[in-house]
Amino acid sequence: MLKNIFAKSNKKIIEKKPQKYLKYFAVPIVEHCNLKCRFCDHFAPLAEQEFADIKIFEKDFARLSELLNAKVDFISLMGGEPLLHPQLNDFLYIARKYFPKTELRIVTNGILLLKQTEDFWKACKDNSIIIVNTKYPIPLDFDKIKEEAKKHDVKFEHYGDSEDVLKTSTKTPLDLKGKQNMNTNFYNIL
Repeated sequence: MLKNIFAKSNKKIIEKKPQKYLKYFAVPIVEHCNLKCRFCDHFAPLAEQEFADIKIFEKDFARLSELLNAKVDFISLMGGEPLLHPQLNDFLYIARKYFPKTELRIVTNGILLLKQTEDFWKACKDNSIIIVNTKYPIPLDFDKIKEEAKKHDVKFEHYGDSEDVLKTSTKTPLDLKGKQNMNTNFYNIL
């Protein structure tokens, strides 16, 4: 009951008061993934191999930076699996160019982290990228990954509460008839 009252009153406040800046946004730079998670909320197992276009990305980031005065708390580059993108390093430099004070993150399943080149680690360090890993129940040497990040002076953390608890999947059925309140759903995911 209280949640409904809060959602209704909060909705009125939000609708009437424009935000001065954007707290967060995520950009999928790769649609597909190297895992086949059954309950993937990005639907990556269904996606064909598809990479974001670097020219469009730069154009979009330039415009977003202009519109937002480069004021965004944090931006996540994700996918699918962002480490699959052959131009990932370029994306990092572009994101930093247009958002110099924003916390930039790569959200990854971690499978490819130990196979990355020195150029990748340099791009992460140069651009103060935080590597955020979802700790899936797959055979990865998380300690070795952390050591590699530390060796390159790159911040590494696990997503949400997956530091000590392996990621578990939940089933969230889609509302195909669209009967839910879109504003409440939007603010509940933030």
